[in-house]
Amino acid sequence: MKTSVLPLNFFLLIIGLLLFNSSSAQKNFKGGIIITKEGQEPGLIDYRNWNINPNKVDFKKSEKEEVKSFSPLDINGFIANDEIYIGAIVDREVSEEKAEKMDFDPKLRIVKDTVFLLTLIEGEKGLYYLMDNRHKQHFYIKTENGYELLKYKKFLKDIPEKTIIVDYREYVSQLIGYLGDCSQITSLVNESKYSKKSLLFLFDYYYKCSKKDIEYKKKEDKTTFKFGAKLGGTISTLKFTGDGFSYLTGADATPSFLPSAGLFVEAVFPRNHKKWSFYNELFYTRLNVKLHDVDYESDINHTTSDSEIDFSYLKLNTLVKYKHPVGKLFLFGSAGFSNGFVLKQHSSVTKEIVFFSVPSTKEEVIFERYRSYERSFLGSVGVKRNKFSFEVRYEHGNGMSEYIVLRSTTKRWHLLFGYEF
Repeated sequence: MKTSVLPLNFFLLIIGLLLFNSSSAQKNFKGGIIITKEGQEPGLIDYRNWNINPNKVDFKKSEKEEVKSFSPLDINGFIANDEIYIGAIVDREVSEEKAEKMDFDPKLRIVKDTVFLLTLIEGEKGLYYLMDNRHKQHFYIKTENGYELLKYKKFLKDIPEKTIIVDYREYVSQLIGYLGDCSQITSLVNESKYSKKSLLFLFDYYYKCSKKDIEYKKKEDKTTFKFGAKLGGTISTLKFTGDGFSYLTGADATPSFLPSAGLFVEAVFPRNHKKWSFYNELFYTRLNVKLHDVDYESDINHTTSDSEIDFSYLKLNTLVKYKHPVGKLFLFGSAGFSNGFVLKQHSSVTKEIVFFSVPSTKEEVIFERYRSYERSFLGSVGVKRNKFSFEVRYEHGNGMSEYIVLRSTTKRWHLLFGYEF
């Protein structure tokens, strides 16, 4: 029972760390400006590098002043970290975008909402952005009537023998009218996608075509990549269950502790202060587990079995990682999966048999057939400072047995030092 509790608690710790981002009350006040009807007021804004547009903003005039919260109805907008947010009452399209939840109706489902829009381009023709709390993106243009939603929806349509996803692209006609003083832009609008990259390209082209000046353009959010290496040791245990191979299922196993190493590339997402990343690693590990079993019937009839199972793997590990600053350190947690491929293997058992007091020795290969591809789940916690890190990683895999009557389970604890190039 104890052996199962430790990994469970370990994964709960990881989940708690990954969820800490949403519940953290840590403030990050930076110089900023709130925009009111009376004008601009400088001070300090709790800037969160939002992925989802905020529905309120905390502001104070100075370090010693009281913090005040403002909604889009309270202020016209705010500026923080060279980002401009505009308070507005807008339409928002709320249809489902996942294929399994889409409907067959091309009609838009519109609701009114009060939001802070992120300014992508400001000028005579502006482009604004909203990521709502359902992780659905919306784009807006500014007209004399306010901020107008660029209308777009995905819906399902039945055609002979299958169902397809269709795009409702009213935003195309909206943009042709909005950017109509550039006659060459029509073909580009028709080819445009409902995405930041595509629409920003379109507006850039418009300003070059019209020879008008862009007053403000938000800096592009770019995913950054980090490369590095991991080196350490791995404690491996191996457990067998099933109806056959009693010398394995009932054996006492001695864990192995062997060196392991890997190379990694980490894609760091730009929003949320670069706390989230996608981590890929090419990793070498080896287990060499020894098992001992005694099948005792009597002094004149018994069998002693000593087994050795030695497997080397090259693994592709894929994890989602979250880090959180604590002083000069970063605490991090990650969870994901591993695909392991056998590089080299050896499995044998030596049986010392006493049958009616007559001793004999027998050696056998355990796995004439073995699983060459191991799947595992991963979870880790660690600490990082500058380019150096230390990580404790737990791995739970399906082992090497391909026999129906023998199920294998591997459990590994990786103790890893890391260096970022």
